[in-house]
Amino acid sequence: MPAAWALLGSLNSISVSLTGLLVSLCTILFMPDTTFFGRFALSGGL
Repeated sequence: MPAAWALLGSLNSISVSLTGLLVSLCTILFMPDTTFFGRFALSGGL
């Protein structure tokens, strides 16, 4: 069933990208000085 495999593959890539987004959000929130956006915010740029 190629359609089922294609669906599984797209779901897998979506979950991987969502996980990456969540990780980067957590990095920005909890370790702001390690990211460019955090340095920008901490230096009063926002």
